[in-house]
This record gives sequence, structure tokens and C-alpha cells, in this order.
Amino acid sequence: MTTSALPTLPPVPAPHPENAWCQLSIEQAIAFVKAGRIDPAILIWGFSPQVLSVIPPDLLAASNKNLPGLMEVLEGAEQ
Repeated sequence: MTTSALPTLPPVPAPHPENAWCQLSIEQAIAFVKAGRIDPAILIWGFSPQVLSVIPPDLLAASNKNLPGLMEVLEGAEQ
């Protein structure tokens, strides 16, 4: 039985380490979603429409389901 390594975030300069996901490729983001480390909504919120074709259908469905909640959080953070 083989185990795949959990994805790791790339280094992000201070003062905003919470924005590390911005440094991810779509493949890395998919790996994080599969590992349960980021919300699947990031896949459709944070990437261009051109990459939607590489998102597996189950993750795309989860992304669409979670997007309204992510938008609520982001809108609340702006206020």
C-alpha cells in the first residue's frame, strides 16, 4: 500500500501568510481539497474559468455547493 504525501503550501512572505493558497497551481489546489485542507469552493472562486475542465466532477459539484458560504464569509470580511 502506498500513501501519497500531503500537499504543502509554498512559502508566502509576511504579513499575509493566510494568502498562501494564491500561490497554488490548480493541481496543487485540487490536492489540498482532496486532502480536506481547503474548502472546495476555492477551486471555482480563485481560479480562472479556463481551468474548470481539469477539476474532477465530484469536486466541481462540492465547489458549487460551498461557494455561497464562501461568498458570505468574504463579504463579511470586507465590512
